[in-house]
Amino acid sequence: MQTLLLRPLPSAPTHSWTNAEPESDSLVEISELNVTPERLFDLQLQHDALRAETIYPIISKAVARNRPRATGRTGFSSSIIFGLTQGSREYFTRLGVGTPLRYLYMVLDTGSDVVWVQCSPCKNCYSQSDPIFYPTKTRSFSGIPCGSPLCCSLDSSGCNKRRICIYQVSYDDGSVTFGDFSTETLMFRRTKLECVALGYGHDNEGLFVGATGLLSLGRGRLSFPTQAGRRFNRKFYYCLVDRSAFSKSSSMIFGDTAISRTTVFTPLLTNPKLDTFYCVELLGISVGGTCVREITPSLFKMDPAGNGGVIIDSGTKTSVKVPTVVLHFRGANVSLLATNYLIPVDSSGTFCYAFAGTMSGLSIIGNIQQQSFRVAFDSAGSQIGFAPRGCA
Repeated sequence: MQTLLLRPLPSAPTHSWTNAEPESDSLVEISELNVTPERLFDLQLQHDALRAETIYPIISKAVARNRPRATGRTGFSSSIIFGLTQGSREYFTRLGVGTPLRYLYMVLDTGSDVVWVQCSPCKNCYSQSDPIFYPTKTRSFSGIPCGSPLCCSLDSSGCNKRRICIYQVSYDDGSVTFGDFSTETLMFRRTKLECVALGYGHDNEGLFVGATGLLSLGRGRLSFPTQAGRRFNRKFYYCLVDRSAFSKSSSMIFGDTAISRTTVFTPLLTNPKLDTFYCVELLGISVGGTCVREITPSLFKMDPAGNGGVIIDSGTKTSVKVPTVVLHFRGANVSLLATNYLIPVDSSGTFCYAFAGTMSGLSIIGNIQQQSFRVAFDSAGSQIGFAPRGCA
């Protein structure tokens, strides 16, 4: 059994933003928020439903050949914060982009393959916390020619009048980003990576809020881990901070140090339909030390065509006793904290179980279940790992 403390959601802290590299990993916000548990719960349901609808139809086809050049140490890192005070249900990191560097908030997304930044000139731009980015003011920007291997790697591409590659990424929730496809310099704290392929989005519509762009962490060949994989031995981890801890941050580390001694691993599976996602084998779930008989391995099995399966995807003072829930993966048993499977619905001590049915055979281990775990992605070893209390 676990003890779950019921805490009121704190008011968002007030900070000021700067374009210089942050001296610490503190949260930058654009407005004061006072979010009730009821409103937070409604936002979570909306976010999760739209996220699931976006994931199901994706079929990846990208084939990239270029790799970014890097300077500095073998491994590198960045900070992670929860974006609620930016008006978002996503987790953000802060990176330097361009020459000279402009530090921007980027959404972390393990379910996509194209890195992109919203920039001027804007045909349609959503609200973001950082000033708009100007590609004309960076010396390291280089447009990718039409017909090049990188341009041909995109699922949807075209050409402008200057024969520069145009990218477009559409999501089934109606969101879309469209603009120039280019290479640019990214800075992760003190490590610089050059020639990273990314999109400069001039038309960005839909559910994007707060962040300036998206750092793709998927398995596809245009994602950031694949592009820069040789630089950090194709290993990285992140730890998603508790959503109620607005002022706290954690780290994302690329390199061999991403693997800790307490990490338990399960093999990564290959899905012919969803090469973007990190697919794993879930064998069952136990509650309070007893396996739930109705939850059998067949419910999560992926067939030879790639249908079904499970993916890992990066949206008062009363105390109660709750049973421990364990996810039984192939080779790894992961015990969840109470905050990984119970969501406060109101201020009276009502909670909702943080699992829901899906409209297809695909199951998703989302960022609520990953919260406060160190999740290690080891593509070199074809495995994914979990270490408890990794954000400390």
